[in-house]
Amino acid sequence: MLTLAPMPANHKLHTIPSNNPIHQEESITNGGIDKLMKWAPYFIILLTAIVYTRALAGKFVFYDDDIYVLSNTYIKDFSAPSLKAIATAFYMGNYHPLTMAVYMIEYALFGLNPLPYHALNVLLHLVNVFFTFKLTERLSNNKVVAAIVCALFALHPMHVESVAWVSETKDVLYASFYLAATFAYLQYITTPSAQRYALVVLLFVAALLSKSAAVTLPVLLLAIDFYKSRKFTTSVVIEKIPIFALSIAFGVINIYAQRDAGALNDLSLFFTPLQRFFLLTHNIGYYISSVIAPVQLCSMHLIPVIGSGPLPVVYYISLPFVALVFYLVCRKSAIRRQLILGLAFFLITISVMLQIVSVGSSLTAERYTYVSYIGLFFIVAQIIVRFIVNPKYIMALTALALMLCSLASWNRIGAWRDSEANFSDVIFKHTGNPNLCYAYWSLGNAKLNEDSLYKAGEYYIKAISLNNGFANAYSSLGYVNLQLGDNKTALQDENIAIHLNPKLAEAYNNRGLCHTAVGNFKAALSDFDSAIILNARYAAAYCNRGSLHFKMNNKTTAITDIETAIDLDPDYAESYNHRGLAFFAAGNGAEAIKDFTKAIQLKPRMGDAYFNRGWAYYSSGNVASALGDYNTGITLNPRNALAFFNLASIKANTGDLHGALIAFDQGLKIDSADVNALTNRGVIAFNLKDTASACGNWARAAAMGSASAKGMQAQYCK
Repeated sequence: MLTLAPMPANHKLHTIPSNNPIHQEESITNGGIDKLMKWAPYFIILLTAIVYTRALAGKFVFYDDDIYVLSNTYIKDFSAPSLKAIATAFYMGNYHPLTMAVYMIEYALFGLNPLPYHALNVLLHLVNVFFTFKLTERLSNNKVVAAIVCALFALHPMHVESVAWVSETKDVLYASFYLAATFAYLQYITTPSAQRYALVVLLFVAALLSKSAAVTLPVLLLAIDFYKSRKFTTSVVIEKIPIFALSIAFGVINIYAQRDAGALNDLSLFFTPLQRFFLLTHNIGYYISSVIAPVQLCSMHLIPVIGSGPLPVVYYISLPFVALVFYLVCRKSAIRRQLILGLAFFLITISVMLQIVSVGSSLTAERYTYVSYIGLFFIVAQIIVRFIVNPKYIMALTALALMLCSLASWNRIGAWRDSEANFSDVIFKHTGNPNLCYAYWSLGNAKLNEDSLYKAGEYYIKAISLNNGFANAYSSLGYVNLQLGDNKTALQDENIAIHLNPKLAEAYNNRGLCHTAVGNFKAALSDFDSAIILNARYAAAYCNRGSLHFKMNNKTTAITDIETAIDLDPDYAESYNHRGLAFFAAGNGAEAIKDFTKAIQLKPRMGDAYFNRGWAYYSSGNVASALGDYNTGITLNPRNALAFFNLASIKANTGDLHGALIAFDQGLKIDSADVNALTNRGVIAFNLKDTASACGNWARAAAMGSASAKGMQAQYCK
């Protein structure tokens, strides 16, 4: 019987390398690289924090920031009723109560200082960088792969929008819970337990409450099951039922939210079914190509306006490009399993944002890549590790990518510095597209907030020239015209806005102001009522209705409306100004001064509040403060004739007759038909021994119907 010869002591067994990435992953690390990889995520986090310090200097941008934070009445009362309200209401076509609660906490702690809002976004991004490393390390069993994915996720310029934009707190917040839930699921399937399963569900619910995009998680978990070769048993099916149920429920809720806000677009009105297919392939191709070539970054990637013509050629060539990418990923290779997982991760997480159901005016958006790019970065990392054998070359390539991404992100953050930087960038990159009307309108809103009325009006007119069916722009232009004293044109603008959009609460509010200006109180009251019916949390409409009631001598109702406005929006300066007027009329000068001061604190360029406080100071005997407020107010609003006339009265009553005469002259240049001003100027001129000038003033005033001027003319001008 033959026996085997003894094996040599130094003989090594020959084994067949496994292609299963779950059980064995080809490693390129050695001792030195392994130690470096241990610290890699922390170095990346530090570098990311340094790059994103630029975001901390950013202001609020009048592209949703004004709606989500500046005028969001839900977040300005940290109380149980307000928490209940955000838990049961849609806002801006979304249902994300956890995000709203975060804004509420930020507002309670920091008010409207933009720094903490930006700081939280950056902090959440750093948390997500860490989760990305841990998640991809767990999926790949390779720290080098994890480090590459982590670095690209942290500093890729396509992610700047999600971090540097305050309105995208929902993006970085949901991502934290989404990535944590995915990581918790990997731990659960390794060592199943009820506690770990409960943690997955809890984190998933938190992600759903932060942003609707989280509904994709159940499908991603199925993809991970396949990747991990997990058997599709009854228990696996049962564990998915609650997760899918939550996903479907929140998906339906958010469809209703979008429909309720009128945010859903029917692309079939503008594109054929074939063209819509190419829109889809274009979107996928755009996101894939932007991993390597993130060019023409912009906060608005507008839907093309083609009329009856064809789409631009780039839409048609996207199909073969996407097909080629899919072929290269799915063809047989040593890392096909990993590549397919990366592609599945990308497609699953971005699926609800591919504009299959169109929302808004943008075709693609950089923020949509925030979580989904982890899949594409996973593909990039696997290819690098597979085809570059030398670890030093991998590290050099990664370092180069980090440097380029850091510079690109630093530069891109600058476009989010403020509204003008952001929208100037949009306009430059989309010249001629009619959908730019929204950018011009938003820029006009930013200028209006700065009290730059003429510039705001120019932007609104430009928005209308691009889209003459844009109701919001007409309404905003009407408000500007009203502030500039052109009530007739303002009323026409508001009528057009209401005709275009009968549900636009702002147009009814502005038209109510137009009617108030000409004394048509009944029509004004009806319009303010309509605005409040359309938007029960419309602080400005309550404030304006309260002011109208005050004019109609309904003082109790007036105070109730103005107090409601303040409760809804404690940052709405006009409410304090109007309540101050009510206090002053009631003889409570001290409380009036407090309210006028509050209005000025909230809106330092509010000329009317300075004028009102100035008169309240004068009435209380504080002449110096009164003169100071009038001078400041006139600097802010040099076209207010009444302010000059009141200033003239103060100067006259304190013995400064020459100063009073100058103030009357300045006011009459603005409004030469003010009978009382002409009469009083005549009195000042007469006291200064200028009888000829006095008689001239009284003659003009008498011709306009002033009995007192006529009497003085008869007595002193013989």
